[in-house]
Amino acid sequence: MKTFSSEDAKTEFYKLLEAVEREPVVIVDDDKPVAVAVSMQAFEELEAMKLELLQLRHDSFPGELERGDIHDGPSTMASLILKPDSDDRYYKSQTLKAKNIRGIIAVSEEQERNGQVVDGEELTARILAEYDEEDSDQGNP
Repeated sequence: MKTFSSEDAKTEFYKLLEAVEREPVVIVDDDKPVAVAVSMQAFEELEAMKLELLQLRHDSFPGELERGDIHDGPSTMASLILKPDSDDRYYKSQTLKAKNIRGIIAVSEEQERNGQVVDGEELTARILAEYDEEDSDQGNP
């Protein structure tokens, strides 16, 4: 990949434009990469790939939901932030909380499939109560 200093990119802009038509160009300032210039065609291809990936993820979501292969925010963040070990009570509480909330949601989905009306406010209250109960049990805010 070709490299231009930020000064060269300014003073020889036409050369930069010619170079990006062939390949991406890294622009450096004080020997640190600060930007990458690409052709419009390369940019559009990248955007198309991002859109395709987003569509694939969107299309796979219903199947993940049916399999229960979903993750809630608190336990996912806890697993990313914390390096859990077998004695980590907070991580365990977050994992339990996530399982309980998934259970609450699964029951409401089953009720909906059976034609029962699910009160959204009641469902939200039950989920929030689960958070409050778990946090107070563990001494977390």
